Amino acid sequence: RVNSCVGFNEPDKLQVGLYPNPNSGQLIIETGSDSYKEIEITDLNGKILLQTYTNELTKSLDINYLLPGLYFCRIRQNNYQNTIRFIKN
Repeated sequence: RVNSCVGFNEPDKLQVGLYPNPNSGQLIIETGSDSYKEIEITDLNGKILLQTYTNELTKSLDINYLLPGLYFCRIRQNNYQNTIRFIKN
């Protein structure tokens, strides 16, 4: 007998909103928490292109200098983190 599984908890994943995606220059990150957090933008090779720290609920990042392509945005807060892919046009 097999019981169906509808999902599982991911307690170490930080709830984050990132938009617009795809993006052409101004990236908005919403975390819903005013706790201190680290934000990193990396390329596909893991090279850190931007690193910043904030305690804002919503953070706006200028990414006009990035070449068009696929990037990762990693947000760390306390023991939680989340990594989101985004496309720069």
